[in-house]
Amino acid sequence: MQSRRISRIMVITDSGLPVFDFNLEEEREGKELLFSGAITAIQSVMREATGTSSELQCIVFGDLIILTEAREGFAVNLLVE
Repeated sequence: MQSRRISRIMVITDSGLPVFDFNLEEEREGKELLFSGAITAIQSVMREATGTSSELQCIVFGDLIILTEAREGFAVNLLVE
């Protein structure tokens, strides 16, 4: 089993604005607005396409996994590599 590590923690509002961003890998650029906007857009598109109000839980993009835990008004996102 391959070990994974958390590389970033980001809290975003329901409207997609980042309110907290902690990058555990200094060599990576922030781009928190781009990241939070992408997560919000994916969630909105999937809700519209499926007609449900379900919350996004996980995105797998190559070796990168984004885990999302939503609460009222915000979501916590963990980037795992």
